Amino acid sequence: ALPSRARLGVASVAVLTAAASPVALLLLAPPERLESALASRPHLWASALRLLQGSPVLGAGPDGFRVGIAPEASARMSVIEGGVESTFGALAADPHNVVLAVLASGGVAALLLAGWLLYEVLRNWAAQSVAGRLDAGAVIATTAYAATTVLAPAPLQTALLAAAVAGSSLLPERAPAKAGPRSRAARALTARVVWALGLAAALLLGAHAVTRLVVGPVEYGTLDAADAIRAQRAADVWRVDPFLHFWAARMWMFVGLERGVPAAAGSAARAADRAVELEPANPFYAHESALALDLFDGGEAATVERYQRAVELFPNWAECRLGFARYLLKRDRPLEAVEHALAGVALAPDSADAHELAASALEGVDRGDEARAHRETAISIRAREDGG
Repeated sequence: ALPSRARLGVASVAVLTAAASPVALLLLAPPERLESALASRPHLWASALRLLQGSPVLGAGPDGFRVGIAPEASARMSVIEGGVESTFGALAADPHNVVLAVLASGGVAALLLAGWLLYEVLRNWAAQSVAGRLDAGAVIATTAYAATTVLAPAPLQTALLAAAVAGSSLLPERAPAKAGPRSRAARALTARVVWALGLAAALLLGAHAVTRLVVGPVEYGTLDAADAIRAQRAADVWRVDPFLHFWAARMWMFVGLERGVPAAAGSAARAADRAVELEPANPFYAHESALALDLFDGGEAATVERYQRAVELFPNWAECRLGFARYLLKRDRPLEAVEHALAGVALAPDSADAHELAASALEGVDRGDEARAHRETAISIRAREDGG
């Protein structure tokens, strides 16, 4: 067996390699291959690096990634057959990589501090192992637990902090005290318990990550009720993961619209509501709930409230603004629809659909000249897109 210092070194190198690999893959691999294997993570990593370029020393600040990248997330989203082409927008709360998360929020300064802390923790672990107070297996299990944060969202990245606190709270290096058989047995039992808990946590987080990858990226044209049921079961198993409920709602909406499944309407609304309940500050979940209520006639007051909530959380989201305007027009509320339709045009000036929607809203409030101008713009955009 390897000496404890050697095992600790191997574990540390493995963690650092795992943390650096996403950036290397991002630079070297074809984007389409990364997207198929890692869902939307390549987009998130690239966006984190772009955000870092704007403030490389101190980063964008706490929650800066969510705020700074939201407009880009919106630009990547387009509605196709009742679903959304890319999951990037819904995942834009963090870069799903602990190294890039530190860089995006705190810049190079935060990364240097985190590196120094990690070095001190590992140095202390090594000293404790040599002194006979720490089994290297426990170190490897804890660092493996932290390594799962490389592809994990922000709530799971607390594993790195847990590992740092566990290491820094160990006793400083000193000569090992004499201990009898009972004390040695107690230390061995404690080390085994720590190792087992670390391994169990790593397996649990791994299972959660695999669940997200399995039920996440889909081809909408091939979806059926069985896929929606599988996604709903995954959401029910993990319970407190809002993304899984959000994704189940999206699948239920598709099978309800395209496959005519009668129970899909209620299932979509319940799943979307659960996502909002778990993460009420996420505009994408609020919009998904509004869309479910809109598509399946869930009540005007509730639908308007959810659309308004999404707009409040993310006022610069063109798709949400335009969807709200469409709903208000459908409910014969053109005066309110004008505000959101014009906001959508301002955010997506090259969208023919946005100009046509604005024209319809303006006609509803007798602003004919402005409506004609928007219709002409829409015609011009479509001609340009068709090469005419």
